[in-house]
Amino acid sequence: MALPLLAVLLVRVLHADPGSVGTVLSGYLLASRGLPVLTGRLADRIPMRAAMVTGCLVRAGGLAALAGVGSARTALAAAVLVGAGGALYEPAMSAMLAAQPTQFRARAFTLRNSALNGGAIAGPAVGGVLLAAGLRAPFLAGASVFLILAVVLVRVSIASDKGACPPPLVIRSPWRDGKFLVFLAAMTGWWVMFAQLSVGFPLRAVAVGGPRTVTLAVIVNAASGLGAMPLVGYTLRRCKPGSGLRIGLALAAVGFALTGIVPDVVALLVGVAVYSVGETFVLVAKDVVVAERATPSRVAGYFGLASLPWLLGGTAGNYFGAALLGTNTVDAGWIALAAFGAALALVITRLIPAAGPGSTAS
Repeated sequence: MALPLLAVLLVRVLHADPGSVGTVLSGYLLASRGLPVLTGRLADRIPMRAAMVTGCLVRAGGLAALAGVGSARTALAAAVLVGAGGALYEPAMSAMLAAQPTQFRARAFTLRNSALNGGAIAGPAVGGVLLAAGLRAPFLAGASVFLILAVVLVRVSIASDKGACPPPLVIRSPWRDGKFLVFLAAMTGWWVMFAQLSVGFPLRAVAVGGPRTVTLAVIVNAASGLGAMPLVGYTLRRCKPGSGLRIGLALAAVGFALTGIVPDVVALLVGVAVYSVGETFVLVAKDVVVAERATPSRVAGYFGLASLPWLLGGTAGNYFGAALLGTNTVDAGWIALAAFGAALALVITRLIPAAGPGSTAS
């Protein structure tokens, strides 16, 4: 409910210049998507509960600090704290889900994605109500939510918390897993596409329908992703994750093509809806691929490394979207991105590494 308002806080309350706004947002991105390379390895060495609780507390501290910052410099430090909290929490959470029995794993990742989409709908609505108390109020509320979550995590039972898995037949470092690294390199292209949710689509929405269309696009994205969950779960319980990736990338490409070829609001919203269904397939299926490749003693490390393509592809996608996708005419940039997505859909199944010996898929 708070982070979408960070740029607004910087501009409206702190009167930050565009360069400072970009620096703060980049600091958050670097912490949240770069640090998991290290925090994932840490989460493999300590109880999952400890990593998740610490992450919640650090994130709560960062959000509380954002509610009281007085300059862009202190906002940068607070934003890095928020990102670091997520970097501690997320690899451990993913490892916990990956530790579930194979027949339940796709459902577990699907449910997590459902929660994220539900939050994407409820969060802005709650944040909008809290704005009546000022721009700092949503950040305090967000801090309170993570404090409550930390308390809940302390009290609940986590079956896989101790990492009590049988010794793997092969102890493989994700950094030395060549096939996994090839897969991550290919998935960097997906994150270029994913970045358009916060860059290309909003710019296109403003160009074809005005600022209010951005809100419609956000609602359509979250609602479409949430509505697609039963289909995604059904498909991934019956098919290999590679099929989910191929379907998702193809649908995302269709959504981009619709958005770029027909410059009007209806085409944009339909394009966002189709893209969002594809996005849901990809986000769940790629987590299943990582879970199946990882060995039990390195699961969080695998998920931590898998965040690096998000950092690299997301950064490239931000620049691509800002430079090429904000027109109100037939747009070659969108069409090129659609062609790229279609090509990635055709080759992705050849690049998916097999489940490793002694992995959580065994």
